[in-house]
Amino acid sequence: MLTKSNTLYSQKIDDDKFEMRPHQISALEKWRDVGKGKGILALATGAGKTITAIYAAVKLFGKSQSLFLVVSVPYQNLADQWVETLKLLASTQYRVL
Repeated sequence: MLTKSNTLYSQKIDDDKFEMRPHQISALEKWRDVGKGKGILALATGAGKTITAIYAAVKLFGKSQSLFLVVSVPYQNLADQWVETLKLLASTQYRVL
């Protein structure tokens, strides 16, 4: 099971407590165990794909202390959503190009 034990994980978004939902954890476990860390994260609209993917990236960074992540989205508002969510969830330094 994925845990929230490392210091790179933010326990709050603004002043609200943050916890991964069961369907998000299940998706990440399948991505890790079945896909061996490869594949497409397919969740319904509003199910938290951005947060789930960022959570996985933060966990990967926590293990390796190195990560190059490319996010490609078709619309500017989705890119803005990624940047804002990164600011809220990732307590480490990151560079957004």
